[in-house]
Amino acid sequence: MSMYTGLQLVMILLALVTAGYVAYTLFCLWQGDMHFTVRPAGASRLRRAPRAALPPGAVRFALEEATAHRLVLVAEVILYNDGKQQGTIMDCIGRAYLPAEQYPNLRMRVRLTPTDAPRTDEYWEAVLVPARTGLPARVEITLEAVRGSLTEAIAEFGKADFDIIYQVLGRSDWYYDKTRLTLTGDDIRSEWLRKGVTRR
Repeated sequence: MSMYTGLQLVMILLALVTAGYVAYTLFCLWQGDMHFTVRPAGASRLRRAPRAALPPGAVRFALEEATAHRLVLVAEVILYNDGKQQGTIMDCIGRAYLPAEQYPNLRMRVRLTPTDAPRTDEYWEAVLVPARTGLPARVEITLEAVRGSLTEAIAEFGKADFDIIYQVLGRSDWYYDKTRLTLTGDDIRSEWLRKGVTRR
């Protein structure tokens, strides 16, 4: 076999490998993958509109517990898979952004758990979510007064942002994504009035 023939065979093999790679890539793109977004409860049938943040008021919070030093607000969101393939939510956590410089007497904690399989710990059990379906998740926000009464601690409360951070896995490698939500003072005050809670 001459060197020229050998080079031809190498070129043909490289062309076949390249064509196979291109075909595989196009097939994967056609097959699609999972893609998760966080949506307000009741909005899971909306068209795909991924957002890095939901506007204030998009998620309605309900007052679940109120004491002199502790307040618990809950809401429901949908972790919606609007991709073409099923995906797994491997982890889901909440992170609050409540600067101590602005709110020195207030502590905020965010906890997430599947609505249909609630947990009392901080563990998130992996959940498989088929394409074009959503997983309802309970968002629990706890506000605690570090010193004094809660009313005093949130007297000047305007708003606080928090992220829902979720780790997902599908055909592609796992990755983290997040959606920002906002809790406003109006959310708290309206629930106080609705439940008839006396401010202490």
